[in-house]
Amino acid sequence: MPGVAGVPGLSALLAWPTDHLTEAADYWETVSERTFGIAHQVWRDALSADWRGAAADTLRSATHADMTSTSAVADQLRAAASVARGGASDLSAARSRVRYAVEDAHSAGFDVGEDLSIRDRTVGGSTAQRAARQAQARALAGDIRQRAAQLVSLDQEVAGKITAVVAGVRDTFPHDPTANRPSTDGHVRGVDNHTFKDAPSSGMSREQAKAGLKDVNKRIWEHNHIDK
Repeated sequence: MPGVAGVPGLSALLAWPTDHLTEAADYWETVSERTFGIAHQVWRDALSADWRGAAADTLRSATHADMTSTSAVADQLRAAASVARGGASDLSAARSRVRYAVEDAHSAGFDVGEDLSIRDRTVGGSTAQRAARQAQARALAGDIRQRAAQLVSLDQEVAGKITAVVAGVRDTFPHDPTANRPSTDGHVRGVDNHTFKDAPSSGMSREQAKAGLKDVNKRIWEHNHIDK
């Protein structure tokens, strides 16, 4: 029986990847924990520093805003990790269902081609027997095609869910991490003309969070474009 156009080959279906999803989930959970931890610590440092003035208030407000934004991103990344783990499990099960259908065909005396075509290994037999074998081949081929289509569709569904759950992550932090921030030369200058030395560093949270989130976006893109 002929194969199916638009569906990956048998070898690709039986080796359908899922490791990239569990690896991404591990990574997103790590980024989530670390970026929030950094932002939270910077905010606490700003609160506990013994300095006053309008600039100090501005920095504390800014670090609190960073922490709030990072908390929301951390929640998104944890949700993405959950979706990725669930997707990996579902895809593994769908891949197994394809394999079981192929094994059923082999057990019944049929070969399954790379293009999912079915070939009967038996020869001879009566007209009735040949007709029965052809009907069996059609049923087996239909089952394999259906399970293959379900696997491909599920993969697209998982990719869509991950993309949706992390929507907006790349825009959480401004492109210029120093925008609207007080001076970082070791002094904080307030409008009351006082200078406060040894102000807590405020660039760490945005710089590190931005780097981590940039890598997250790269991994999401790689997941959505992975070679099947």
